[in-house]
Amino acid sequence: MTQRARLNVNVGPLKSGVHGRPDSSEENQNLIGYLQQFPAWLFTLLAALIAGLVALEVRRLNSFVAASSAFRAAFAPELSALESRSALPQDLNKFLLASFPKHREAVTCFEPQVAWYRRPCFTRAWHEYHSGHQFKHQMFGISDAESYFLEYVGMEYTEGSSAEAARVLAAKRLRKVLSYARST
Repeated sequence: MTQRARLNVNVGPLKSGVHGRPDSSEENQNLIGYLQQFPAWLFTLLAALIAGLVALEVRRLNSFVAASSAFRAAFAPELSALESRSALPQDLNKFLLASFPKHREAVTCFEPQVAWYRRPCFTRAWHEYHSGHQFKHQMFGISDAESYFLEYVGMEYTEGSSAEAARVLAAKRLRKVLSYARST
């Protein structure tokens, strides 16, 4: 007896179906019999749990989209002024300080919407935007509020820098803060 013939002998009788596989109707009967062992309330509970989780996620996403668009709108006029050369303000520090209370309020409202694992990076980006300098202003009696945007003022008087470089840096940092809010 050849090896091939021996294999056929050892396999035994073939089940109905192609190549020894059971028909799909047999598989369905086995699955239905298996599922009938579980009570119906278990499936109802599972379906309700999944539906509830989906509803919570949709609500969270809708809230994030609304907060994100409000956040971007709060920064839109300043970002467009920083990005256009024609609307460049004469005194960048005064321009940014004038809009700072509105920006701080927008950040306060938007921050809870940022995912917990992205929140430290968001806070760091916000801090770099308004106080990115490493200047220890407390040593010189300068309050926190007076120290906002000092780095951009300092760039105008530093050799090799200009008001244009300060504007570009401020726009770059502002875009980084806004990157945490998806555009809608």
